Amino acid sequence: MASFYIAREGETLGPYTEDQVRELVRNGHLSGGDLTWQDGMKDWESLRTVLPGVEAEAGAMNRSAKESARTEEDSEKGFFSLVPGSFVYPFRGSGVIMLILGAGAMTMGNVAGVVPIVGWIVSLLITAYFTAFLFDVIRGTAMGDREMPHFPGAESIWDDVILPFFRFLFAFLFYLLPAIAYTVYTGEELFGDDELGLLLVFAGLFFVPMAILRIGVFNNVFDGLNPVAVVTSVFKVFIPYLIVLALIALLHVILEFGAEVAGALPALVSYPLLVGIGFYVMILQARLLGLIYFTKKSALGWLE
Repeated sequence: MASFYIAREGETLGPYTEDQVRELVRNGHLSGGDLTWQDGMKDWESLRTVLPGVEAEAGAMNRSAKESARTEEDSEKGFFSLVPGSFVYPFRGSGVIMLILGAGAMTMGNVAGVVPIVGWIVSLLITAYFTAFLFDVIRGTAMGDREMPHFPGAESIWDDVILPFFRFLFAFLFYLLPAIAYTVYTGEELFGDDELGLLLVFAGLFFVPMAILRIGVFNNVFDGLNPVAVVTSVFKVFIPYLIVLALIALLHVILEFGAEVAGALPALVSYPLLVGIGFYVMILQARLLGLIYFTKKSALGWLE
């Protein structure tokens, strides 16, 4: 194995192995500009010349270590300590630009939806795309990310866009299936005045977020369509789960109120504004769900 000698302040240090040199750079004891020599070299050269990328590698590893430390620190804070920061989560990093782009795309998708067939397809694809993005938010949060993920790629329209949308749709319909079956049998409206029908609707809606969380973490629809696992998971983290559901309900009430207030503005202003606020609310909901897993993964025990 080649031995490296380092020239520093009139002294020759070493010999060091390559791994030792990389470790010294990573720890800040050496820099890429320090001169090095090893057998076979005609003259002393800088470390960044002899070991290309050594500084970038050290920087990446240091950033990774810092991020791991921050992730561990966040995990130790607990669910309730992290909830307030969720409200600014969509604005971190490039979040503002992503909110604007997302709101613009969703507005165009909604407008396209008034055009039969082609417009419907475009609207569906845009909706599916942002559904996939929200699953990425859940997954990234569950892994401890502090900033939003980038918008997903679309190398495969089916795998990257359509499939996540159907996962969400199947989970939603699966837990509303008893209510749907009841309304078909009785002829009552799904959100009518029938007490048992309403009970079945709200019971189904109560478990849908946990199903979505399981799908987001496992990236598999069947993990969300396992009612035993979903119900037991809810009761393992019952208080944080109730808090998330209460916040989601409150956010939707505020959104409805905002829609009434924005009604006084011109449509060209109010509509994109409301779509943007709605996109923010969706990201916030995904963030809150991801925090349940991130801070309560031991209690949930999904990967044990």
